[in-house]
Amino acid sequence: MRNEETELSVLEAEWEEAGKTRMTSGLWTYTENETGITVEEYADRTVTELTIPDTIDGKPVTEIGAYAFAEYNQLTTVSLPDGLREIGGEAFRDCKLKAITIPDSVALMGPSVFSNCVELESVTLSKSLGTISGYAFAHCSRLEKVEIPDAVIRIGYKSFADCERLTEVVLPKYAKDEEFFWDGCPFTHTPYEATWAANQNLGGISVQIEDLLCRVEDDDETVTILGIDVSGPNSHTPIPTEVYGRKVTTIMAPYSNFGWNTYDVEKLEIPEGITTIGPGGFSQCPNLKQVIIPDSVTEIEGGAFSYCPSLKEVSLPKNVKVAETAFEDTPYGAMRISDGNIAGLGDTGLVR
Repeated sequence: MRNEETELSVLEAEWEEAGKTRMTSGLWTYTENETGITVEEYADRTVTELTIPDTIDGKPVTEIGAYAFAEYNQLTTVSLPDGLREIGGEAFRDCKLKAITIPDSVALMGPSVFSNCVELESVTLSKSLGTISGYAFAHCSRLEKVEIPDAVIRIGYKSFADCERLTEVVLPKYAKDEEFFWDGCPFTHTPYEATWAANQNLGGISVQIEDLLCRVEDDDETVTILGIDVSGPNSHTPIPTEVYGRKVTTIMAPYSNFGWNTYDVEKLEIPEGITTIGPGGFSQCPNLKQVIIPDSVTEIEGGAFSYCPSLKEVSLPKNVKVAETAFEDTPYGAMRISDGNIAGLGDTGLVR
C-alpha cells in the first residue's frame, strides 16, 4: 500500500522545484507542462468509470502524472484522450480496470504504470511506444494475451512478471528485453519462438526453456546454459545442443537458484559440441556418480565439479584444460579417471 501523504509531499516538492502550481477545475487537479497540462488527480476516488477529457480549462491534456489514479480501487473503466503523450509511473497501479486502450499518441509510460491491476484482461498498446517500462503490467493476473507494437525496442525488467494467465505475447522484430520480463508467466519460450527464433538477433538475451536458463551470447551464434531451475516441475530437462538454432557451447551455474546442486542426477553425459564447462557448472551435486565428457570439451573451469561427494567415475578428453579448483573437495581416492591423462590434470584440488 502506498503512503499517500508521503507521495503527495514528494510530488508537491517536485512541482515546487519545477515551478509548477497545482490548479483545480471541477473535480480535476492538474499542473501545466510545456505542451499542455498534466492531470494529477481526480477528487472522487470511488469513481467506477472515468473519461479523461481532451482539454481542461481550454488547455490540452498531454500527460497523466505519476500516481495520479493509483489505488482508485473501484475504477473499472477509463478512457484516455487522443492527444495524450505520456503516462507517469504507477499512474493506474492497483485499479480494477478490465480493459485499457492506450492511444497512439502516447510515446512514454512510466514504471509500474498498470501494475497490480488484477482484473485487467485486455490491453491495446500505443503504436508510438518505444519502451515498455519495468513492472509496467506486473501482477495483472487475468491478462492472457499482449501484442507489443513494432516501435518498441526495449521491454523492461519484469514488465509482465506474474501475469499468471499470460500465454501469448506477440513481440516486435527488434525489441530486446531486460531479463525476465516474463517472470512468473505460464509460458517459457513461446513468444521467442513465434517471433525471433529463426531470423532475429537474440544476442545478449536470456531465455528460459522449460527449466533451463540460457543466455544467447553477443555473437548471436552461441548459447551458454546458465543452469537449471531445480524448483521447477521438470527438473530432469536434458542438456540441449542447440537453442533456437544456435549452438550450445558452455555450461555454468552462476545463480544459486539455477544450479544442479539439488538435482538428483546420478549419471551425467555432456553432449558433443559443448566446449566449456564453466564455473560452478555441476558443483554440489550430492548424488552424481558418473560423468562422461566429450572430446569437444577443451576447458573445465574452477568449481565445475566441486563438492560432489558421490562422484566415482569421470571420463575426460585427453587434451582438456582443467582448472586447479575444478574438482575441489570432491574425493579423488575412490574416483576412476578414464581417457584423460591424470598426470596432465595438475593440481586440480582433488582430495587424494
